[in-house]
Formats: sequence, C-alpha cells, structure tokens
Amino acid sequence: MSDTLILLKARPTVAQLRDRMAAPCPDGLELYLDARDIGPPDWLPRLRAIMATAPLAGDDFHYIVEGPIRSLDGAFFDPTRQAPADEEALVRLARFGAELGARVAVIHLIAPTSDPAALAPIRRAAWLERALPLLRRYARLCRDAGLTPTIENIPPIAQMREGAATFSAIGVEPEDLIWCCEAVPGLGITFDTSHAGLHLEAIATDPTDAPTTLRPAVETYAATATVRSLDDWLDRIAPWLVNCHISNATGLLGEGLSYGAGRFDLDAIMPRLAATARFIVTETLEPDNNRAVFMREAQGRIAAALGRAPGASPSTRTRTA
Repeated sequence: MSDTLILLKARPTVAQLRDRMAAPCPDGLELYLDARDIGPPDWLPRLRAIMATAPLAGDDFHYIVEGPIRSLDGAFFDPTRQAPADEEALVRLARFGAELGARVAVIHLIAPTSDPAALAPIRRAAWLERALPLLRRYARLCRDAGLTPTIENIPPIAQMREGAATFSAIGVEPEDLIWCCEAVPGLGITFDTSHAGLHLEAIATDPTDAPTTLRPAVETYAATATVRSLDDWLDRIAPWLVNCHISNATGLLGEGLSYGAGRFDLDAIMPRLAATARFIVTETLEPDNNRAVFMREAQGRIAAALGRAPGASPSTRTRTA
C-alpha cells in the first residue's frame, strides 16, 4: 500500500471545509487562496476564524496552500512582471501556510498573455529569466515558513477559472519547470495531469483543425514537443515532483474533467505518481464548489488504484467536532 497522501481541493470557506472533511475523510486539504481570501485588510483574522470551524484537526491532517490566479491588484498573478502585489500575495501565502502548519505551497509558473508571439521558443529563455527574482523570493519565504515551494504546469490555453482563453509564455512544457527548479535550489513541482493532458492534446492536434485563435499555440507546442504521454512527462519531472493535481482532460479546452471522463487513463499512471509524489490532490471542476462530487469520486478511484480502501489513511486522524 502506498504511503502517498490523498487530499481534496477547497477554498477556505466554512461550507467547503465542512464538505471536504466529511466522511470518507481525506488525508488533508489543499487550500486555494483566492484574492478574495487574502486581499482584504483583515485577511488573516478572517481566515483564522474560518479555520477554527474546521471539523478535523491534528498532526496527521495535512495542508497544502496554493496561491491565487488573480493577484492583490486585480491583475493575473505573473512572476515575470515582478509586481509588488504578486510579492505580497506570496508573503501572505507563506504566512498563512506557516500558521496552518502546511507542508507545501503551490504557485503557477505562468506569464499570461493574449499575444501568440510570446510563445515563440526563442523568447522563452528571456521570460524564464524574468521570473527568477520572484521565484527566488518565493523559495526564501517558503523556506522560512517551513514550506516546500512548488511550481505548477499550465495548459496551452489557460482558462484562468474564468472561461478566458489566455496563452502563457512559460510553464506549459516540462523543460520550463525543470529549468526553474535547477535555477532555484529547493524548488519543486506540482504536476497537474489535466494541464499536461491538454498540452499533449495540443501536440496531437492538426493545426488546421484548431480554431483560428488557438492555432498559434497548437503550432508552437507541436513543433517543440519533447513528450508524447503522461509517462513521458513523469520521466522528465520525477526528480522534482512533490505534489500532483488530478483530473482528466480532452481536446484543447476540456480541463478539469472527472477522473474517468477524459482521454487519459489515470489509473495507469497513478502507481507511478504515488511512488514519486508525497501528495495527490483531487482537482476536478465541480458544478457546485461547495459540494465535492467529482472530487470524491476521484478520491475513491485513486485509493482503489493504490490498493487502499476509500477514506483509509496511513495515519489516524483526530476529530474535534
């Protein structure tokens, strides 16, 4: 039986905490900190009050914290822009993570753009260099807070949880994540299977079949592909893999699908992920964010793939309410 921990995704709200901590209990939660959560002046006491309602506690219930899509100034978070709002978001992410006793932090390796020219491989090195100062600051903040800093891969067309269609100059291909991890000591990877699946779908798409607005991304990633499967992805990033986000994918925009609904056989890769990653987080999109229906299905499917009964854990939890 694998000792890898299975977590559910949530925002820090009373409704989502109660839903995610109900039986069958996960091993912990990855808390996505939206700008609405960490932006207000009273952000920390408000989050403390919300977390005090959590029905589970104890050293064996594990937390991960994830930074926002939109930063504190309303713009998309972007480590290449070196904005004070992005740095302050990381300060608050690390501080909240330290208060929770979280193990890992996650941010997106992304440089959002509507300009397809930004995807040109010849420009990518410059974009990565521009991200380094904030990534180094992030790593220092996490180290001081007792967190392992990780960066997450991005799909070729990022919808940014808003139904948008945004390109990213960095973060789609495994080489970008590897380059950053080699440049920033202690930095690890959060591997999103849906985002990687969308990258693989873009590689396999005939550019003439793609919508005109998305064709530049398809052409770029088909020309630069070094991976052809999720196993290939894992071969490349395994030395830095810490955390996994699990959902399925199909086509160019079918992101965050339920465990068995997309193009990819997640059961087949799950043992490899569990042998390498410390955490596996269910991250399917839900019709109602306050009810983890598809995430619970994924929790059970992952547990079965790892030879574990649903809700079983390598350790014993303490229920406080």
